[in-house]
Amino acid sequence: METVRVEALRAWEDVAPLREAIDALNLRSRRPCPFSTFEYLETFLAHDEYRSAGHPTQLLFLAALEGEQLIGYLPLTKARERLWGLPFGRIGLLVSHDTDRPHLVARTEDEARCSRAFFEHLLERERGWSFLELALQDDASGLNEPPKVSPLRFYVRRFETMPNTSMPLPYTSTERYLAAVSSSFRRNVQRATRRLDTVGTLEFVRSDDDRARWSLLELYLDLERRSWKAEARAGIDRSPARVDFFRALAVPGQPLALGFEFLLLDGVPVAGGINGTFAGNRHGLEMSFDRAYDGLGPGNVFSVLSIDSALRTGLRAYNVDGNYAYYKARMGGVVTPTHAVQVYRVGSLPWLKARAGALRRRLRPAEVEHADFNPDRRRVSAASPGEATGEDAPAWRTPLPPRLEERERARQAFEALAAQGVHLERRSHAEIQQTVLATQRTPEAV
Repeated sequence: METVRVEALRAWEDVAPLREAIDALNLRSRRPCPFSTFEYLETFLAHDEYRSAGHPTQLLFLAALEGEQLIGYLPLTKARERLWGLPFGRIGLLVSHDTDRPHLVARTEDEARCSRAFFEHLLERERGWSFLELALQDDASGLNEPPKVSPLRFYVRRFETMPNTSMPLPYTSTERYLAAVSSSFRRNVQRATRRLDTVGTLEFVRSDDDRARWSLLELYLDLERRSWKAEARAGIDRSPARVDFFRALAVPGQPLALGFEFLLLDGVPVAGGINGTFAGNRHGLEMSFDRAYDGLGPGNVFSVLSIDSALRTGLRAYNVDGNYAYYKARMGGVVTPTHAVQVYRVGSLPWLKARAGALRRRLRPAEVEHADFNPDRRRVSAASPGEATGEDAPAWRTPLPPRLEERERARQAFEALAAQGVHLERRSHAEIQQTVLATQRTPEAV
């Protein structure tokens, strides 16, 4: 067996010749991932909102080679940051958000030696950094446990970060899916469906046709501007770079095939989402709902219909990624804990800050709070009189806004796509009721 050689590529032009090898290796890895494809990495690098907002970074793409064959890779970035007004070097993951547990990519049998080679390069040969952070690492990650290091040179620590949640889809029908999830979630979904039924006519629309994506992205952004995310600056529209990122993802040829979904009430989009399909799995990327319809619970109904669509397509799992694991677990999600692995050079500014923080926490331990709610959404709602969210929301609000312009925009968008021959998956009011309400009080599980 040849020795693993690590090359540090610092310009995307140097990575480009490895394009086919990168994508082939990703598909042969333990967990093929759309966020590790050449195309996604290139798109993220070109449209990262945080880098464009004044955080200049340098690419640090580590390639593990055996002879001339690529056997592993780890996309990182290297940045100059400031602490107490003084500069220091930081190394972090290239894809730092909009991802699922970023990891080194290699075949299962090569992960351990690639991990050793990458850590050896970073700790012994890579210069100009004081702080290395590898976030969102699960227990199976080859990067989860750094090698033993001298405490006189490096300080290593791990702490819990945002967990990942993924829903396996072994169910033969949505009825059986609902039978297997939390009874409280099932009741909430069925109650919301009945409430919506008293107000108007429901329809679910989905398309992943290349020709529909830009048009449906604009329709989604229109919905997002009516959601709590707009005020909280938590949606796609929070920065031009992020909008451009999703427009680039919508370009034909991306391995992550974007799909757009909407729940309509009397023709008005009241909930919607963007997801992507890759290697038999679906990944939830964004979701919004109209705040004026919040009390009717359209988000719960939309989530079930999105899962129903994935089941009908025959997908293996629906990965809803990070954030709000408490809610996603009730939907049948399997929660996978993750950790951040941090390495500090002893004597550096980040090391001094980390040690001071550890001492402070030891002297004055903070109480750990686990909130079963979305703090950003609650903060926005508290600042907006008349808006209510979550379990405190009333069953419905009257009168509901007419949303005449929004209804017309949706109608025109769908008619224009249909005229182009674009396939739209459409579920009628009666089909939605049958899908969501068919589960009996004590249904048979999977």
